[in-house]
Amino acid sequence: MSVRRRVPAALLALALPLAAASDERAAESEPPRRGLGLAIAHAERPYRGASARTRWRPFAVYEGRRLRLHGDAASFDIAAGDAFAVAAVASLAQDGYEASDAPVLAGMAERGSPVWAGASLRWRRGAFEAVLEWTADVSGHSGGRRAALRVGRAFDLGRWRLAPRASATRFDARAAGYYHGVRAEEAHAGRPAYAPGAAVSLGVGLHLARRLGRRDAVFLDLGTERAGASVRAGPLGGDDVRTHAVVGYLRMF
Repeated sequence: MSVRRRVPAALLALALPLAAASDERAAESEPPRRGLGLAIAHAERPYRGASARTRWRPFAVYEGRRLRLHGDAASFDIAAGDAFAVAAVASLAQDGYEASDAPVLAGMAERGSPVWAGASLRWRRGAFEAVLEWTADVSGHSGGRRAALRVGRAFDLGRWRLAPRASATRFDARAAGYYHGVRAEEAHAGRPAYAPGAAVSLGVGLHLARRLGRRDAVFLDLGTERAGASVRAGPLGGDDVRTHAVVGYLRMF
């Protein structure tokens, strides 16, 4: 499947765990759970003049005792206790672009999509969860790093599950510069060379899922993100705040 038809992995990673959740957390002795589904996402782009994109894709879910796969995101628990867990994580993002994606990008070199891999520390108390994550781009494109803090809480209301969340993500200078900077050879009178430095983006979101039975669920995920100050100040920056929506169907086996 081409990159252009993928639902962004970050959106699926947020939406699928809650949609796949059962009434109670699976016991360690239970067999792995598997699922298949289809998602459609509408997301605004971070570049001035770039049109929002609507994309669809099928996806798979696997939830074992230690290994979890949600779309293009994976995690493996290295150590886990009642409240804390340390995991190795990896995900494929769709942050790259081509010069034809927006007028402001004309003449820019193509930017490839990153593969983020690293480690996370997860703390869970009841329905509340906080995750600290440290990852690096191992795709060979940006060579950047990022650190993220995500917090959220799930509310079970009969067949419905409602989960608000908030996040803060810091991209280092290499990651921010690769995707939002302008190289000297790409600069012209209306697009000066620019190196944004590190940037911190802030996000909030709301996830809503409804179980249709023991195995089936539909979900809606809404989110908004405010780009870091150095990204907003650059010549490529579009709207300060971007939104996304994902709707999907999931069947667990």
